[in-house]
Amino acid sequence: MNRLLTATNRPWNSVLMYTRITQRLVMAL
Repeated sequence: MNRLLTATNRPWNSVLMYTRITQRLVMAL
C-alpha cells in the first residue's frame, strides 16, 4: 500500500509544482 501511494504521489507532486509555476506566470502577466 505504501509503495502504491508513493508511486501515485510522485506524478501528483509534479502536477502541483506545474500548477504553481503557471499561477506565478499568470500573476506576472
